[in-house]
Amino acid sequence: MKLDAHVHTLFSGKTTIYPVHKILNESYNPPELVYSRAKARGMDLVAITDHDTIDGALTLADRPDLIIGEEITAIFPEDNVTVHLGVLDINEQQHREIQRLRRNIRELMPYLKSQGIFTTLNHLASQTAGRLTAAHIAALIPWVDGLEVLNGTRLPSQNRTAAALAEAYGKVGVAGSDASRTGVGGHECRNKRELHVDSLPTHPFDGVCDEATRHVIRVARIRRGQHNHLHRSCRANTTGTASASAISA
Repeated sequence: MKLDAHVHTLFSGKTTIYPVHKILNESYNPPELVYSRAKARGMDLVAITDHDTIDGALTLADRPDLIIGEEITAIFPEDNVTVHLGVLDINEQQHREIQRLRRNIRELMPYLKSQGIFTTLNHLASQTAGRLTAAHIAALIPWVDGLEVLNGTRLPSQNRTAAALAEAYGKVGVAGSDASRTGVGGHECRNKRELHVDSLPTHPFDGVCDEATRHVIRVARIRRGQHNHLHRSCRANTTGTASASAISA
C-alpha cells in the first residue's frame, strides 16, 4: 500500500519560502491533476495537504481513496516562530477549529490530541517554515503522532535528522513528496533510495508509512461503507502521558 502523505495544489496559495513568498505560489496545479498524477505514479491512496485549507481536497471528496488533510501553519505565540504540522483525515468542522486555534500552538495541540487527529511534524530540520529550536521541537514531540522522515524537497541530512529523532522518540515515520509541481507528486518520495538512511527501509513506503497508512486505509474503507466506525489506533509509543501543561513549559 503506497501513500504520498504531503502534497500541495493551487489551493495552497503563496509559497512559504523566503524571499519568493511574495511572488510565487506553492503550487499551480489543480487537485484533479495532482490526484491523477499520483495515481499514475502508483499511489494507492492520495492525501491532499494544502496550506491551511481543505478546499482543494473537498473538490475530490467523492473519491474513496482520497484523504482530506492539510498542512497547518501553527505559531508559538511567545516568539512568533512558525511550524508546519501535517494532519490526515479531518472534516470541515475540525478544519474550522484548527484554523481558529493555529495562531496559538499551545491551544492547538491539545485540541488535535483530543480529536484523535493523526498529526505529524513536517520537515523539522528545515527552516523554510520557521526557525525551530531544540526547545520548540521538544515541546511538540509529546503531542505529535509522527515525524516526516522522508521529504522529497529536503536535503538528505535534514531527512536523516528527522529519522533519527523519530527512532529516538518512538514516533511513526511518515514519507511525503511535498510536491508542488505536476511531475513530482508520488514520485520524489518514492525515489529517495539515494538518501541511504541506514535505519530506514530501502523503499520509503515499505515500513516507513506502515502505521500512518493503516490509519488512512481504515478511513478509506469506512468511506466505502465497509466499516461502521473508525478505530483510531495509529498511535506511536510515548514515554509518559502528555498533558496540557507539557507544551506550556
